[in-house]
Amino acid sequence: MSRLLRLLSSVLLLCGCASDPPPTPGNTGADANLQSDIRRIINILEMTSEPRCASFTIVDTELAGLGRELWTVQRCGERVVYLVTFLPGRAGAANLSVRREETP
Repeated sequence: MSRLLRLLSSVLLLCGCASDPPPTPGNTGADANLQSDIRRIINILEMTSEPRCASFTIVDTELAGLGRELWTVQRCGERVVYLVTFLPGRAGAANLSVRREETP
């Protein structure tokens, strides 16, 4: 029984380590918590807008003015750009707006 518990503990530790997201490429000003929130929002948007694509990769981030960034996603052979807007919130908090940029 003790051996099984050690094995399960090891597996849980490895799973915890493997769940860290890759570093965000480009030039984002968002801290690790905001990056995680943005990734989560983009994931929801991707699942609902393009369900045939099983995964996506964030390939670039760039500053786009005060409180705005462009996050570029590669999925199913195409690139999609999301505009991330940071809105002031309560003291120490930030609100986010994430929307897909339409290409002309």
